[in-house]
This record gives sequence, C-alpha cells and structure tokens, in this order.
Amino acid sequence: MKAKTIILTLAALASVLLAGCSDDRYSVSDEHCKPEYWQQLPDNPERAALVEACMTR
Repeated sequence: MKAKTIILTLAALASVLLAGCSDDRYSVSDEHCKPEYWQQLPDNPERAALVEACMTR
C-alpha cells in the first residue's frame, strides 16, 4: 500500500512539474496572434500550429 501511495505521489508531482514547463510562446492570445509576434518565432511545427489556430479563431 505504501508503494502505491509513493508512486501516485511521484506521478502527480511529475505531472505538475511538466505542466509548469510548457512553452507559453505558442499559446493562442491576442498578442501571440499578431504577425509581428509569430514571425519572430523559429519556423517549426509549433509556429505553424499557432498561426493556424490564430487564423481559425
């Protein structure tokens, strides 16, 4: 029983830490949907997804 509790606690802690490490540069917002903003981002799939999300918003 103790082992399961420890494993669940570690899993919860890991998920919280990973959620805090997300890259906020690619979140959809009024500021991030300006062409001046996303044109300065590296040309990668995350940028393409941001531009698509902004266009369909």
